[in-house]
Amino acid sequence: MKQRWKSYGLWIAVAALVGMVLQDFGVMIPPERYDAYVDILLTIAVLGGIINNPGGNEQRN
Repeated sequence: MKQRWKSYGLWIAVAALVGMVLQDFGVMIPPERYDAYVDILLTIAVLGGIINNPGGNEQRN
C-alpha cells in the first residue's frame, strides 16, 4: 500500500479530483492556472520525497 502513495498516476488523479470538486462547488479556476497548480503540487511532492521512482521504468512483478 505504501508504494501506491508514491505513484505519479495517483497524485495526478487526486489533483484532477480536487479540480472537479472545486468546480462542483462553483469555484472557477482558469485551465492554465489549474495546470500551474498541478505542476506546483507535483513538484513539491517530488522534492519532499513523497513521489519517487526508484526502479525506473522497469515492470514490477
